[in-house]
Amino acid sequence: GRVWSRGVGCHARCRATWELAGGWRWFQSLVAIDDSASGLAVPGLVDLQVLVDDKVVWRHEGLKGGAPPVPVGPLSVKGAKRLTLVAFRLLKALAIFQSLVQRHVLL
Repeated sequence: GRVWSRGVGCHARCRATWELAGGWRWFQSLVAIDDSASGLAVPGLVDLQVLVDDKVVWRHEGLKGGAPPVPVGPLSVKGAKRLTLVAFRLLKALAIFQSLVQRHVLL
């Protein structure tokens, strides 16, 4: 068990979309199954995707409960309008995207 100070938690079988309006440069994250899933009869197994403007740019299949966090990116979102995070439930689980999004700064 690690406690994350920021991030997005979602139940598996989730699709969350953020409007970026072209002002972001990178998406970088860690993703893992929340420890609360370990108490379930079935500890959890999910497939994950990151979409940029509705195109899959990252995927991970078969993330298991108890596994260490998996790095996502950095993925370019420069000029993108939307970022979508998807968790497909293979078995009951809670997926956590520990997110770090770096804003592009114009000099």
